[in-house]
Amino acid sequence: MADGLPALLRAIADKLIPGIPEQTRVSILQQTNISDANTDDLPPANPSKGSGGPTVLEDVVDKATAKSDLEQEINGTRSVNMKCGPV
Repeated sequence: MADGLPALLRAIADKLIPGIPEQTRVSILQQTNISDANTDDLPPANPSKGSGGPTVLEDVVDKATAKSDLEQEINGTRSVNMKCGPV
């Protein structure tokens, strides 16, 4: 199926498949090799060392951890309130 996937996506984008609403918009993004990219537009290899901020991965992990901590705190608070009765 992987070999026919680009052809199927192109047919959907070209509105050749019946049953897909006319107002449906499809954009096809092409994958490029790094050798094709303009290296003048690329960010530095490790932006966190230059800017002093976290990397994207570090930022995502921090936010996920904070969300998990907050959810646990909310669930813990709700269970305590439910045990004590209405406030």
